[in-house]
Amino acid sequence: MEAATLNSPQFTTLHGPLRSRRSLLKLHSNSISFNSPAANFSVRASATGGGDSAVTLLDYGAGNVQSIRNAIRYLGLDIKDVQTPEDILNAKRLIFPGVGAFAAMMDVLNRNGMAEALHTYIEKDRPFLGICLGLQLLFESSDENGPVKGLGVIPGVVGRFDSSNGCRVPHIGWNSLKVNKDSVILDDVANSHVYFVHSYRAVPSEENEEWISSTCNYGIDFISSIRRGNVHAVQFHPEKSGDVGLSILRKFLLPNSSITKKPLEGKATKLAKRVIACLDVRTNDNGDLVVTKGDQYDVREQTKDNEVRNLGKPVELAGQYYIDGADEVSFLNITGFRDFPLGDLPMLQILRYTSENVFVPLTVGGGIRDFTDANGRYYSSLEVASEYFRSGADKISIGSDAVYAAEEYLKTGIKTGKSSLEQISRVYGNQAVVVSIDPRRQYLTSPYEVGFKSVKVSNLGPNGEEYAWYQCTVNGGREGRPIGAYELAKAVEELGAGEILLNCIDCDGQGQGFDIDLIKLISDAVSIPVIASSGAGKAEHFSEVFSETNASAALAAGIFHRKEVQTPEDILNAKRLIFPGVGAFAAMMDVLNRNGMAEALHTYIEKDRPFLGICLGLQLLFESSEENGPVKGLGVIPGVVGRFDSSNGCRVPHIGWNSLKVNKDSVILDDVANSHVYFVHSYRAVPVIACLDVRTNDNGDLVVTKGDQYDVREQTKDNEVRNLGKPVELAGQYYIDGADEVSFLNITGFRDFPLGDLPMLQIKTGKSSLEQISRVYGNQVNGGREGRPIGAYELAKAVEELGAGEILLNCIDCDGQGQGFDIDLIKLISDAVSIPVIASSGAGKAEHFSEVFSETNASAALAAGIFHRKEVPIQSVKDHLLKKGIEVRI
Repeated sequence: MEAATLNSPQFTTLHGPLRSRRSLLKLHSNSISFNSPAANFSVRASATGGGDSAVTLLDYGAGNVQSIRNAIRYLGLDIKDVQTPEDILNAKRLIFPGVGAFAAMMDVLNRNGMAEALHTYIEKDRPFLGICLGLQLLFESSDENGPVKGLGVIPGVVGRFDSSNGCRVPHIGWNSLKVNKDSVILDDVANSHVYFVHSYRAVPSEENEEWISSTCNYGIDFISSIRRGNVHAVQFHPEKSGDVGLSILRKFLLPNSSITKKPLEGKATKLAKRVIACLDVRTNDNGDLVVTKGDQYDVREQTKDNEVRNLGKPVELAGQYYIDGADEVSFLNITGFRDFPLGDLPMLQILRYTSENVFVPLTVGGGIRDFTDANGRYYSSLEVASEYFRSGADKISIGSDAVYAAEEYLKTGIKTGKSSLEQISRVYGNQAVVVSIDPRRQYLTSPYEVGFKSVKVSNLGPNGEEYAWYQCTVNGGREGRPIGAYELAKAVEELGAGEILLNCIDCDGQGQGFDIDLIKLISDAVSIPVIASSGAGKAEHFSEVFSETNASAALAAGIFHRKEVQTPEDILNAKRLIFPGVGAFAAMMDVLNRNGMAEALHTYIEKDRPFLGICLGLQLLFESSEENGPVKGLGVIPGVVGRFDSSNGCRVPHIGWNSLKVNKDSVILDDVANSHVYFVHSYRAVPVIACLDVRTNDNGDLVVTKGDQYDVREQTKDNEVRNLGKPVELAGQYYIDGADEVSFLNITGFRDFPLGDLPMLQIKTGKSSLEQISRVYGNQVNGGREGRPIGAYELAKAVEELGAGEILLNCIDCDGQGQGFDIDLIKLISDAVSIPVIASSGAGKAEHFSEVFSETNASAALAAGIFHRKEVPIQSVKDHLLKKGIEVRI
């Protein structure tokens, strides 16, 4: 199969105006089934072009031009392909997406008369956008396989990046731009990352200074874009730069568009580390293509049916990962499809569908080798790769074939140029070729036991071995080969690989982290980018591999498929969100902040979306925690989370089954009153309780009152009952004010009322949304009018034995005096029992609350008169407690 030429027809794809990538995502939700070859499947379908809305595209037939086609269609425009030099001269807008080698492209342009037409078009200041090699060709010459003469529009020579300064070559990934002047098409992309993939670059000089619109730094400053009048060119790939890239294309293609949507402003300053989502694709037992994931490369469930693990549909998942912010998406074909004619390879269809809406780099691996189909037709690996590129792949990944080629090269020292690695690299450039290495750890007692490079391992082997070498495998890890990962990596770099995907069979599917020893060994040994793979189980594993090795990217599969690691967008888009926080407060907040999830969580909760926080998921809602702190929390709820005090006899951590006191209409706790629930924690917050003494006044109306040493009558001529308000209204107000509990104390008795007519029942079932619990406590009876032969200490101990779950501790001497709680009494009782004690009687100012919590083991403090008379608002009490470092709920 010959390389595609200038008259290659394009694919049909999606039409429509620019919208956000979420709203426009077109997912092919139907399963793709391949139980037999589809004889009539056409590899490419032609599309008509022309008219005022047509964009002229100069496609010389190398590399992935499908993505720029899809991006143009995404913006609602048609495409007219260049067939002749006249098509260039007559173009209203011309895009030149150069992909491949400088010399090969110039040869095609010169042979077809396109070079002169291009030069003339640009000299006339016609609307032009060159991409990647489409920028480099504008310069005088290139050192790539040269010197090779270019179009000569811009002064300067295109040279190779220098890897001796520590930069990985090719320059692959998302880097930042320094916009130098009014570039028009770059106006909205300052501080954003864009996607580069190239080994050669042009550098600024006095001669080309007037052309430069932006530069980028990768070891040195190089030209990332040029502009003069209507002529633009960029070294990066806007069609692979997500929303930012679409914005650039829209500004060039639709300069008068009324669409004002801008990409989110970034904070880009340098080359970014990449996070790559990987999808292992294979047919299940029904012949449907599914995304699966192995456990040490075993993709079948450990069940009776032993079925293939099904984690979703390839096109849908790829689209979702693009929305979620994946920097690249990688497909690994682990079935092979060797019996299919090339045009019917299922992975081609997946690539076509995916590239319609996913505008980040796509890599495909598996099955890229020479093969003969069931009809006896022979295909070279170069033909297979070419079709993948034409279907939307930006890079192809080679596995077993690269191992065999490396073994032969190390054996003979000769580069034959016949291996798939060498052929594809030569035609499409090494930046388009990834080599996948699948090693297995082999432990050694001495580094000299084998003739392969070994490392001293961080974790000893099963028999205490201190060293290991990494044996490479083929055929999906089923066959070991006599070559180490180090030796293979060095060899494939020599043979033309542009990037290494470094797996580890031992870590695959374990979720315990990447093999740092292996990744450090390989990333230090080669000058091309290394992608860390296998073992990611949490966000910290990504930061660890980037901090401790020279990996340029990290790839994961299972944790993304199973939603084990969520993005901020997942939180914001959730219909119902559960946050089962486990671990340390500081560590969790660090993860949430680093991944942008803290802000997303706060926004989600502030919007009153359905949320359930569990354990640490509750504590993080507060302002801060004293655990290894103070450490700042999400700040949704005012308050500080503090540690249980074990000096009062409590065991810390609080572990076991405990009861709940349901304070208000909680919905989810409606059916759990009087039940035990399981706790395990060392940190908690403290409640404040409002109390309402309720009785009938002399007119028979129920009122809230407050006594002075239990005397609730005014010291006036009429000696009327002190009236501080209506019970239901006050209870509702205290709920609004932030009371943790509201307690009613019935001090009338209502002995003559039938049970169903008890006024207190009417209060409890009235309009207030609170569930109230009235309590009668004390070693005085009948409202303090009759003393009993038992002390407070003895009573407290006895009622605990009899089943009391909490003690409300009043003091008649202090009641209504506003001079503070009886600290001696409260300390005596709270030290004597193991159930919570509520301090009551005497509160006159906020300081009395902090005093009782600081000097006793009271679990709560209750007040009445100061709240009723608005002498001290509940919120003021809580604010004061916060300043004193006492944990409260607000």
